[in-house]
Amino acid sequence: PIFGSKKGRDSDIMYQRDGKEGLECWVLPVNGRSVGDLFSNNGVRIFSRNVRGYMGTNSNVNRGIANTLANSPHMFMHFNNGVTILCDDANTCDLKKGTGINIQHPQIINGQQTTRSLAASDNSAKATVLVKIIKLARNLDKDKHYFHNVIGNIVKATNSQTPVTPSDLGSNDSRQLAVDKALRTEDFIYL
Repeated sequence: PIFGSKKGRDSDIMYQRDGKEGLECWVLPVNGRSVGDLFSNNGVRIFSRNVRGYMGTNSNVNRGIANTLANSPHMFMHFNNGVTILCDDANTCDLKKGTGINIQHPQIINGQQTTRSLAASDNSAKATVLVKIIKLARNLDKDKHYFHNVIGNIVKATNSQTPVTPSDLGSNDSRQLAVDKALRTEDFIYL
């Protein structure tokens, strides 16, 4: 697959190379239909290295994603953490409409719920998704376990975020912030 950025918008693609680990990474906004097509065109094998299974259309997460796609696809990138793709090879290429990234042997290691929801939505082309592409070339000169260890570490790191509780979300409520501000003027800390 090739993911692209609009003409004159090359700055939309962020790039970083880590020579020590042999990793290259691109981060860019991608049209939701392109991400959904990864699943539509490849089936479940696109998630072979993903440690989580599909939670189904009735999960709270997937209902929320579907709701955003149905009612506010223009807000999708703001409400969604995006997708992480691991690949064997990637390079930038010129497209008629801008710059693209051509990736070989992609594996979605984080973002299965997002990808499947985009594939199922008629509004996915109206959504933008933040995509992180990590190239880890299979280097035969390194220890034979190196490739799989690095993949394991990346999968673990991208799939072990701390869950957010309803009380965590409530701490940003405007009333809670007003109480906190008022108490700080009296040298109290509100937790």
